[in-house]
Amino acid sequence: MLIYVEKKMPIWSKPDDEHYHGPCTYRLIVCEQNYCGKTFEFHQRMQNHKSASKKWRKRDQDYGDAQDVHKLIDNNWDDVVIEIIARYPDQDKDNKEDKLFMDQREIEAIKFYDSYCNGLNMDEGGRLGVSQRMMGSHYALGSTRTTEQKQAISQRMTGKKRGRAYNKPKSVHATKAEKTWNFSSSLQATQQLAIQFKENFDQSSISKACRGKYGSKKNLHVYKGIHFEYD
Repeated sequence: MLIYVEKKMPIWSKPDDEHYHGPCTYRLIVCEQNYCGKTFEFHQRMQNHKSASKKWRKRDQDYGDAQDVHKLIDNNWDDVVIEIIARYPDQDKDNKEDKLFMDQREIEAIKFYDSYCNGLNMDEGGRLGVSQRMMGSHYALGSTRTTEQKQAISQRMTGKKRGRAYNKPKSVHATKAEKTWNFSSSLQATQQLAIQFKENFDQSSISKACRGKYGSKKNLHVYKGIHFEYD
């Protein structure tokens, strides 16, 4: 018997980026929010992000330092948009000056996309910024996030939206036997159906069912006996 296994694939802003393996600065777009980073091994770094997003709960439980970007992805790697900002193929990870060069490019990217104060980066970039965050100290290039900024990020995390990161939430049409429902988003569908049926409806599963990516190969739009579709 063949078992259908869905392979989670991200959305590539530029298709050629998928085949690049070298040093670069990059951007992840998760639910319309930016995360910027730098790496000497792009392909491996993306695999690390994917793995960390699956395991962030255990990481947070054991160490208390899971990153916001991994919490928001939360095993929904196929909803992430990936973009290489700039490639630096001549940079060497074993060269101190090249490391400093890459740190500066990361700092510039985070500043350009405002992904620290109004995004998913947890510091302002560079090796010193990461080191001080791990020590629980102030960030290297300025003050910590304000209380208002932290609250805004917390609200986005609580009400996080699934679905394609480039788009706003789409309305959802659901049917079961002769019953029909219309919802403004998969989040509303999750909440309202849970109230009506007194069950725990998983928002991520509903989002996948809407896009025809849930369950067995014959019923990709069906979750808990309910047929979902985007309008």
